[in-house]
Amino acid sequence: MTADYALEVLASLLGLAYVLLMARHNIWAWLASGSGAAIYAWLLWQDQLPMQALLHLSYIALAGVGWYQWRQANTATQTAIERMSLNEHFLVIGFGIALTLIVAYILTTERLSQSPLLESATTVFALIVTWMVVKQRIENWLYWIVIDLATALLFWQTNHTPMSLLYLVYTGIAVYGYWYWRHLYLNQRKLATASTHPDNRDPISATAITTDDKGF
Repeated sequence: MTADYALEVLASLLGLAYVLLMARHNIWAWLASGSGAAIYAWLLWQDQLPMQALLHLSYIALAGVGWYQWRQANTATQTAIERMSLNEHFLVIGFGIALTLIVAYILTTERLSQSPLLESATTVFALIVTWMVVKQRIENWLYWIVIDLATALLFWQTNHTPMSLLYLVYTGIAVYGYWYWRHLYLNQRKLATASTHPDNRDPISATAITTDDKGF
């Protein structure tokens, strides 16, 4: 086993830990994210996937921001998960497509990537959606399902088999993540309704509605 292969396996395990913890809405996911991203950035830069390398460098910064914001939002009764508006979806998709085309053009003309369009799309949208995770938007998981499948194809094409298989696993976890965050979100709304309804001011009734979020 080469050193690079061992590092790739370690980064894959850290990435898996990140997604599993994030699916459970656990703040320690950000530590796993930053650690794994540092390893990935080094490996991907060596293999001429510059956008993926830069993406993972960005993940390190976003992991720090995510950790800080989640700590700031920490309360005993609120998960702070929110839904996106239709306009926000249009903004994410429109901005993502436009930026993808620009980046793909640069990578193609400069011959910097083995797969310019696919790498650009996965990089741009992954960065945008990671910010959605930081802001705790429940729909981030729906975007991740598509991104993870596309990234699995990218890594398969570039002979990064462990990473390709990992992203297929990520796809399944993203489905679970959406289900679990939706469960937390609905419980959050019930708790808010119970605490504000004039007939539900009894502390026992208000605290009876809780979530399973242990890491927040």
